[in-house]
Amino acid sequence: TLFLQIFCPLLQLFLFAICIGSTPFDVKLGIYNGERYSDTLGQEFIKFIDDSVFNKISYTNLTIALDDVKKKNVWAVLAVPEDFTYALIDRTCYNVSNITIADSTITLYADLTDKIVTNLGFKILSNNFITFCKSQLRKVKLPANLNNPFITIQDPIFGQLVQHDYTSFRDFMFPGAIVNLVFSMAIATTALMQIAEKKSQTIERNFVCGITSSQVILSHICSRLFLAIPCLLIMVYSPLYIFNMKYVGDPKLVMVVLITQLTTGIMIGMVIATICNDYTMSMATSAGLLVLNVFISGAVWSLEAIPLSFRWVSYLQSPTLAIEAYRSILFKDYKLTHIKVWLSMVNNLVWCTFCFFIAIRYFYRW
Repeated sequence: TLFLQIFCPLLQLFLFAICIGSTPFDVKLGIYNGERYSDTLGQEFIKFIDDSVFNKISYTNLTIALDDVKKKNVWAVLAVPEDFTYALIDRTCYNVSNITIADSTITLYADLTDKIVTNLGFKILSNNFITFCKSQLRKVKLPANLNNPFITIQDPIFGQLVQHDYTSFRDFMFPGAIVNLVFSMAIATTALMQIAEKKSQTIERNFVCGITSSQVILSHICSRLFLAIPCLLIMVYSPLYIFNMKYVGDPKLVMVVLITQLTTGIMIGMVIATICNDYTMSMATSAGLLVLNVFISGAVWSLEAIPLSFRWVSYLQSPTLAIEAYRSILFKDYKLTHIKVWLSMVNNLVWCTFCFFIAIRYFYRW
């Protein structure tokens, strides 16, 4: 039980940080350069491709390169047209023909089944091309800003704009992962411990000694909080200092949110223990709640993507508002007085109160 309470959440958090959200590397990228001369713009662009992400493999035949994509030997093939240098220069002039546009366009033949590698790979290549164009503009004494996109992001209201930062998706998911880990482990360990005490008749002996069901529940909450606080400290601060998650808010306020979420999980675990009579049923119920919360709490994907007809169900769940409060505190520096923060605590208080009375009502039926 101690392993399940303390070490298992930490292990899952570190596995999440290591395996999810990091920038891909050693992605095999085929390079076919149709230009047969040295010192061309095509060769210059190839030098700007990020070597920390792509393992560049040169091809002299485009057909062989495409066959390797089909055989999954490479993720994609980047094809530079034969007249790329001249066409790219002519593209800056007026009255450009469609042929010139085609000859100045680098094509990418890719395996698009892996959406993570596809989206990140295309974003990285686009950034590399923008950097290449700015370098060429500086060489001819032209403003590098000529190559800026037509829509640019100014100083952000919240968050940080960091060039070539491809780990922001992991930072977005960290709060959801931590809240759901704390919540699900509190449910599972509480249910298991109470069922174990039920089977060993420890509860009955406590009742014979005059201990009430409310005292049993409150003592369990206090003991669990005492054991869990060191674990919560590690879970809150390790992403900030070990995995360099960017933040502007107060992590201590995040601790308060997680403690209320942990208490809610304990109370729901008590309710499950009063309903379930064996370990298998309690674990199946706990696992079902975990899967449900991961899908609808906004832990992985934005809540704005959920249809309005179903979004209200997400907000009824305890972890949803806690995740929103977690992100708002760390990334927006919201304080306790902000509605997103205190509303999550009120929501958890309502859940705790509701489950507390249900647990007391059915405690003696053991």
